[in-house]
Formats: sequence, C-alpha cells, structure tokens
Amino acid sequence: MNRQSKTIYLNFTRLNLPLTLWIAFLIAISLIITSIIIIISYADPSLRGQLVALALLLPLIGMALTFLFLKRQLKRFSHKVTTEAWELMLPEEQKQRLNAQVHELASALNLKGEDLSNLKAAYVLAEDLALRQIEQEKQVSLKRHVRIADAQFDAVFFDKDYSTLVEIAFLVTPSISQKKIDTVLAKVQRALKKFQKIRSDRKVKLLFIIVTQMEPEAEQQLKKSLAERFSKSTVDVDIRLLDFEALQRIYTED
Repeated sequence: MNRQSKTIYLNFTRLNLPLTLWIAFLIAISLIITSIIIIISYADPSLRGQLVALALLLPLIGMALTFLFLKRQLKRFSHKVTTEAWELMLPEEQKQRLNAQVHELASALNLKGEDLSNLKAAYVLAEDLALRQIEQEKQVSLKRHVRIADAQFDAVFFDKDYSTLVEIAFLVTPSISQKKIDTVLAKVQRALKKFQKIRSDRKVKLLFIIVTQMEPEAEQQLKKSLAERFSKSTVDVDIRLLDFEALQRIYTED
C-alpha cells in the first residue's frame, strides 16, 4: 500500500504576543521593584541614585530588545509556514489536469484523433515556456504543479509581501467562458482560506497567464473582457498575455 507523507504545520504565528508581553512586563516590574528595595536597603547612600537609575533603565532596554527579537522571529516563522502550505500534485493528478485542459481546448478548436496528441505537446510546451518567462521577469523560483488545500494550480511563488497563485490558460480566440473564470476564483478562495487558517502575514494574489496566438486587436479585446470579469475578485489579480510564438523564439529557436 502506498503511503503519502503528511505535512504537520507548526503554527508559531498563533502565539499570543500581547499576553506574552504582559507577562514579561510584570516580571520586569517585579525585578525592578525588588532591585530598588535591595538598593535602598543595602547600597551606599551616595550611589543609590545611580543604581536606582540603572535598575530602571536596564530592564526597559532588555524588554525592548526582547520585543524586537520576538517580532522578527514570529515574522520568519510565519513566512516559513506559508511556504509549507502547498504540496506537489501527484503525477496522476497532473496527468488528469493536463488531459482536462487539453480536451477543453480541443473542443473549442474542434480537434479530434491524432490532432489531440499534437495539441497536448503544444500545451505542455506553452505552459513550460510561460512559467520560464515568469521566473525570468520576477526573478523567483516557481513551485510547479501544486495543491493548496484541495485547489490545484500550475505554480506558486512567494515574495516579501505576497503568496502568488499562478494559473495558465491557452487561448486562440478573444473569449473565455464565465465558467472558467468562476472555477479559477473558487480555487483562489479555497487557497485563501488555507492561508488564513495558518495566519500567514502575506497577501494572496492571482497571476492569470494567457498564452495566445492572436492579433494585437484581439488581445486588447480579451484584456478588457478579463479585467471586467475579475473586477469582483476578493484578491489582487495580475493578468498577463504572452504570445506563444514569441516565447518559442526566446527559449527554443536558435
């Protein structure tokens, strides 16, 4: 029987920071009061003023440094947890997803039989080249074919402020079904809930990449249509149109 490893999320971001600081504050006050009592009782009268000042100042400095350290560590742990929120899709899942995407495109193009094999090869190439282009532009390393909760994405990457979900579509006409848009947005919402569950401090963004073989006028029409359809999204959406032939010239042709 095949066993799949399970990820255990250590959620350091759930630490109650205000409560921790209150406890530290009370301990510091107790130490300050104890130190002042000892100084008044046993210290040389000529040195009491300086010693009391030190007794007040040093714990406050220590508290400030501790607060900054805790804040930095919590941010690091939060970023680490965010990057562990995704899992690689299994090969069978990747194959099923690819076949579904290719058959959807084939239906739009009225292709059957042997043409499906050529279309599948073109789709795989288009996806790979598009992701390479994004890696070059963003200067990031993409995690390809991932699952966040039960939502599947072509890729995901993380930077200082955002967890970016990448979805790719291949279009040859300036139209995309509302069902496709709704499906993508529903997936984003499920992923967003996952990030909220682990209390990630990064925002979530969708990078929707359209690989096309269209004239500039048709691309502009498509851009306008997509902007309107994604206008009600609850997360930021970045729409990119990439020309398939241009990508091949950049990455495959001599």
